[in-house]
Amino acid sequence: MSASERVILSGAGVEVTDLAKSLDFYREAFGLVEERRISFPGAEESVLGGAGEMVLLLGCREGSVPRTDQSLLSRLIFHVSDVEAICSRVLAASGTVLREPRVRSSGEQTYKIAHVADPDGNPYEIVEEVVAGE
Repeated sequence: MSASERVILSGAGVEVTDLAKSLDFYREAFGLVEERRISFPGAEESVLGGAGEMVLLLGCREGSVPRTDQSLLSRLIFHVSDVEAICSRVLAASGTVLREPRVRSSGEQTYKIAHVADPDGNPYEIVEEVVAGE
């Protein structure tokens, strides 16, 4: 790749089993909004925005099943201003808190981190930067 080339990750996709239920979850828990809907034979997708420049693509196809693997190595990460508030909203929107908020430090930076899952079991890391003196 040359120095003049640039690659930007502009979105991520998540498979869900019930598009309407998942849209409600992502609106309530993360404040995302549906930007457009795409329909294909046997499948439907929704493009959600509101999380910076990236979009989240929810895909629902015939035969989709909930995720049963709870590995946190494959996950999407949201940076937020209040981890506890997001965890409360996740629970209220029928999601699950997999790991309660905890403080982690890396060098001089400190973060409050929690892990949550949507109703289909897709895991997310929720990160709040802790500012010194707060």
